[in-house]
Amino acid sequence: MSCFPVSCASQHEYISRYPNVVQPHDLRSDRSSSCVPFPARKASPFVACDPAFWRLFQAAGPKLRVLAQDQTEHGNSFHEAGVWSEQTQSLFFTSNRRVDERGEAYTTLSRMDLSKRARAGSKLLQWQDLEQDEYPFPTPNGGTILPNGNILLCDQGRGDLQLSSLVVVDPTGKRRPRPVLNNHQLLPFNSLNDVVVVPPLCSASNGSHESGYQCSGNKEVEDDAASLGLSEGYVILFTDPSYGYEQHFKPAPRLPNQVYGFDPHTGEVKALAEGFDKPNGIVVDEKRKRCYITDTGYIRGDGSTCGTRPGTIHVFDIEPRSDEGFPFVLVNKRLFASVDCGQCHMIKLDTEGNVYAGCFDGVHCKAPTGTLLGKILLSDETGGQAGCANLCFIPGGLVCMAESRLFLVEGLDVHGALL
Repeated sequence: MSCFPVSCASQHEYISRYPNVVQPHDLRSDRSSSCVPFPARKASPFVACDPAFWRLFQAAGPKLRVLAQDQTEHGNSFHEAGVWSEQTQSLFFTSNRRVDERGEAYTTLSRMDLSKRARAGSKLLQWQDLEQDEYPFPTPNGGTILPNGNILLCDQGRGDLQLSSLVVVDPTGKRRPRPVLNNHQLLPFNSLNDVVVVPPLCSASNGSHESGYQCSGNKEVEDDAASLGLSEGYVILFTDPSYGYEQHFKPAPRLPNQVYGFDPHTGEVKALAEGFDKPNGIVVDEKRKRCYITDTGYIRGDGSTCGTRPGTIHVFDIEPRSDEGFPFVLVNKRLFASVDCGQCHMIKLDTEGNVYAGCFDGVHCKAPTGTLLGKILLSDETGGQAGCANLCFIPGGLVCMAESRLFLVEGLDVHGALL
């Protein structure tokens, strides 16, 4: 076990507001580098910008532990998905893009035992990559847990014949993965990235569903709904940026970079939000009132960055609309927060509405107002700055995925939303 020596707030660092007037030599060369001085990083990975930051943690204080480390030539096993399976006590995650001996892009879907017993040891944990017969799709990416314990993954597809799809995966391996959606109006998706399941919107007065939708009567649609394990009123939201094309494993996009909704009981697929450079992470708050979406246009498919492009979090209101052919619409788009280090990739919420954003120097913790409460700084094997690609709440902590390293934040006093 590798723990940083921190136990109470007095040992951690605070950072104040940025100065309004500086000298040219005080400026950063670009926004990819952290604003936090390196000595603070060495003293503690927990850096507060607001005293409310410490309310996220138990009185004994937080700890940061390195759970696993990818020492292969790839060094990118811990990238996306980050789905906790209560049924198997395992974390499922996907790698960043790799290239096989034929020159074709692929990513791996892996599982790691994160039961209390497995975490109790002192050694770095191991994981298993799912074989091709266990997951016969080429490029799994983001994912989420379904109410029935299955996992819903975004597969980006590859080339013209392997379509980007929403795929249901049985974490026990007893049933083969099954695609449930791979097009919008007979046009292929670009490269599906992240997904969230939204429970039924309920009336505050009587608890009834706002929408009165009936099953379609189409057996194929009803079979898909059954495999998803979703009762009537559940909706799936997902993002579809064109990273596959920019990374040269998908054909030219035929759809805009949009956010979609999928009602598995009617088969309805609807574009719900547009105007993004690269819509990426997507989450919904515990009360199903707000939807948060990141825009990661700052970094291009080839890894280059552009300072004029967004690296932001936007928030929408979720408004029930039974007359729109879909249970709700996303309205009142507004900027929730920008970040001071690179961009925000994936995000998670706790039940209090706080936002946890994976950024270029670790995890940025933001209040429901968008105020930066503090940071959890991540480091690579050399002690240098490491970015957080994705996060996942598990019982007893927050897992942070940093490509070559997997971290666990212990001592949290909050719980993940919609788990």
